[in-house]
Amino acid sequence: MAKSYLSWVDKNIDRNNFKNKNVFVTGGNSGVGFEFAKYSAYLGSNIFLLCRSLEKAEKAKEEILSLYPHTKVTILRLDLADLSSIEECAKEIKKYDVDIFLNNAGVFRLPKSTTKDGFEITMGTNFIGTYYLNYLLIPYFKSLNKKVKVGYMSSIGAYFARINFEDFFENKKKKYHKFRVYANSKLAMNSIFDKYAENEEYKNMTFVLTHPGITYTPLIYKAYKLKWFHALARGFMKLVWHTPAKAALSALKGFDSETTIKIGPRALFATTGYPHRWKIKKYKKSAEIIKNADKLLNL
Repeated sequence: MAKSYLSWVDKNIDRNNFKNKNVFVTGGNSGVGFEFAKYSAYLGSNIFLLCRSLEKAEKAKEEILSLYPHTKVTILRLDLADLSSIEECAKEIKKYDVDIFLNNAGVFRLPKSTTKDGFEITMGTNFIGTYYLNYLLIPYFKSLNKKVKVGYMSSIGAYFARINFEDFFENKKKKYHKFRVYANSKLAMNSIFDKYAENEEYKNMTFVLTHPGITYTPLIYKAYKLKWFHALARGFMKLVWHTPAKAALSALKGFDSETTIKIGPRALFATTGYPHRWKIKKYKKSAEIIKNADKLLNL
């Protein structure tokens, strides 16, 4: 982590908003989520890594502790592509006092397949899995009767979404558009933010909708198999856009806010740069997306 970023954190983040707080991060073992976890540890938080791979989570824990030995790091298993895993993880989370919860985990541009429960893999993981987890947890957060901050990691890919409500997962299409389904899943993610952020029932909570801009993360590695492409993409993205460490600053600044906020990078069409308010408009069919999710999950 570059010293310049930590210097920015010292100048722009109120340490009191993180010190001794319990910070939960889904997919916190790599990429932007991992960098967010490290910043939180730097600021004095207790870190909870919610990850599908316990092996990768352990490595992430070791690295965090090597940097900040006095940090308390807890690992919980969470697979957003498995509803039973989500239910078990939600039960474990309810054993703790939650202060900050970042819904960060997701997949990108995967081949057409399905989750354990039969949902298309990208929409099923990024949206349905995240929505179900929040459906189980938000009432608990409300019951804590104290300030709880909940964030959602969206994407500028949401601008390219074109949701077909007659074929929500595009399973019926002969030609499967990997990026389109990803974009749709991120627009749907935004609707979760809309559902809770606009509801006065959750007065003790603030909500953050953030995006990282464009950065190289392990999602790129999984989406594209050619090794030469990985090297080229990594170098190009660092040169033209920014690193996961810089990308994570937007989420960090979002949780520093005392009010609900939309936030992302400020420069070059919001693809890179330091945090700035994200002026994305609410999708007019956001409520319809939630109704589809409720129907699919029999809620």
